[in-house]
Amino acid sequence: MADLPISLMGAGINWVLYIAHYVADINGAVIKFSALSYLHFIGLTILMILVVIGPLLLRLLGISGMILTLAMIISTPMQDRLLISERKDLVGYYDQNAETFHVSTKKRERYIRENWMRRFGLDDNQVKNFTDHDLINCDPAGCRLIVHDTKISISNDDYVLRSDCAWADIIISDRYVPYSCRAQVVIDRGQKQKNGATEFIFKKEGFDIETVSAMRGNRYWTQ
Repeated sequence: MADLPISLMGAGINWVLYIAHYVADINGAVIKFSALSYLHFIGLTILMILVVIGPLLLRLLGISGMILTLAMIISTPMQDRLLISERKDLVGYYDQNAETFHVSTKKRERYIRENWMRRFGLDDNQVKNFTDHDLINCDPAGCRLIVHDTKISISNDDYVLRSDCAWADIIISDRYVPYSCRAQVVIDRGQKQKNGATEFIFKKEGFDIETVSAMRGNRYWTQ
């Protein structure tokens, strides 16, 4: 008795899957773009509500506002960024001019790397290794790069760490960096549990730092 209904259900599910795969394979079916800021997201949400439930005048204003907001988002390039995973096993650098994302390794923390890719709206072919970037110099002891006059060192060797502390403005290391280090910002093993994942946002002058611990705040459930 149940064979016919189950067969019909199976045929319906297969038809839905066929349509889903067909649409997904169409060129341009998926458009990737960088993540919206909180301000843009809230603004677009309010404008969308006006378009859906507002009177004619507010709908027109909502449509105009959405067009202007989207134009601002498209015309405003994302700034250069340096991202450090919580485990410090993966470091990524987003190059605004080249619109490429360079990572320290493709062998570890694949899930984190894919999340970063989705955030920047990038495809696999836009993600490259550090060694593929002309301005990033790497050797077995680590890597060095300069972003907007900010010197960055990714150090994996205790001996080289001394010279890196004298050269770099930002030190990223999987070791403990001594207090005598002259770098302006130090991200080492001791900062792992304190800050979590870290992001540097570079501007024409200087940079901003965002950490997971700062975003979560000092609450009982984050201790």
